[in-house]
Amino acid sequence: MCRGRTDQRWSSLPLVRPVHRSSHWKRFWIKNVSGAEIGLYFCARLGQAGIMSTEQTTSGTPSGALATDERWLRIVEGAARVFWTNGIRSVTMDDIAGELGISKKTLYLYVKDKSDLVTKVLQFTSARYHAHVTAIQEQGLNAIDEMFAIAQYISAEVSKLHPSLYFDLAKYYPEACRIMDQGKQVEVVRQVAQNMEKGMREGYYREDLNVPLLAKLYMVRFDQAMSVEQAKLAERYSMSEINWELFRYHIRGIASKKGLDYLEKRMSKGTPS
Repeated sequence: MCRGRTDQRWSSLPLVRPVHRSSHWKRFWIKNVSGAEIGLYFCARLGQAGIMSTEQTTSGTPSGALATDERWLRIVEGAARVFWTNGIRSVTMDDIAGELGISKKTLYLYVKDKSDLVTKVLQFTSARYHAHVTAIQEQGLNAIDEMFAIAQYISAEVSKLHPSLYFDLAKYYPEACRIMDQGKQVEVVRQVAQNMEKGMREGYYREDLNVPLLAKLYMVRFDQAMSVEQAKLAERYSMSEINWELFRYHIRGIASKKGLDYLEKRMSKGTPS
């Protein structure tokens, strides 16, 4: 059985759930990214990955058309929430359909099987991450505040994840895991490199940074912290603690005197939970 079931139906599922945060950190949060924005990112990413095309699905319905269907977007977001809360291996397609209040027949109009659903959920998650980070980058924050906002968003997301999630992906869905890893490599490296270049221009980061190398090293550390090995760390520390220590470790290593002073000022006010 799927644990943590609710009576909420798919028709009322929000595409992006609101997040509660303290008043001090409120200005570092972006407004909810609209369903339309997520849909556009999602469709583009699926097309780039070759997962969604205009070819016919097994049901005879054009899968490319399905990608713009609001029901499909709500199904994949709802499925993501079920997987994140309960893990993947223990969740069945019956659980997913029941949680969303739709028939399994309807669910199979959109995906071939559970593996296909897992893959598309990860693609959706990558698109949503990209949408949120891009929106944060467009707020005009300084480089350190920008990284604070991104770290806060990531902390809120990883705190929802079931401890077995990464193990389930690595062992039972290696292809989906590969897609997730590729997405992280592209998105995290891009985001961190852009932030470092911005911080160097603003004087918050050292001028002698090897941006391509450091961005990749950050991705490696982030990947290790979010991997199967994190289950061992999670026995002693929350995912939020792990994420915030990784953030501080990164900023302290690249910051100039100006940046370190600003970081200490920010951290003295505490990190959001």
